[in-house]
Amino acid sequence: MRVSLWQETRFLFCPLIINLFFSAVLCEKEAIVLMDFEVVTVVEPELVRLTATGSYSLEGVFDLLDHVKAEADKAARELVLIDTREVEGNMTEADRFFAGRRLAEAFGSRLKTAVLLPAYKITKLGEAVAVSRGARVLVTDSETEALNWLLAE
Repeated sequence: MRVSLWQETRFLFCPLIINLFFSAVLCEKEAIVLMDFEVVTVVEPELVRLTATGSYSLEGVFDLLDHVKAEADKAARELVLIDTREVEGNMTEADRFFAGRRLAEAFGSRLKTAVLLPAYKITKLGEAVAVSRGARVLVTDSETEALNWLLAE
């Protein structure tokens, strides 16, 4: 039986075509390279989703947080999902403290932010620091938990 090129490749291209179609219809998508991260920003109807990849550095996290705030402001969204599950490297406890403090300073209580990390990287120190300074933030490894928390009143 002979198979056409479309039949051989349709399963490779269909998700791309569907993704491109829905991205164009439902949201705006943009990629940017910061100091240590490549960040893909998707503006969805209710929130801004930022996915970061690259190598960890504290300065890179500070740049990322500034970028997140700018993107949320530009999109006029108060809900933010930051996916850092693909970022390589580990934060020290001191870095977690400083990142939490910087998040609270930059976002205040205006932005409700969920941060996705791999479970083995979560200590909740950065979250505790940010929350104690008035930020609305959740650090979790579950995208479902993050979205439910963000969308809850």
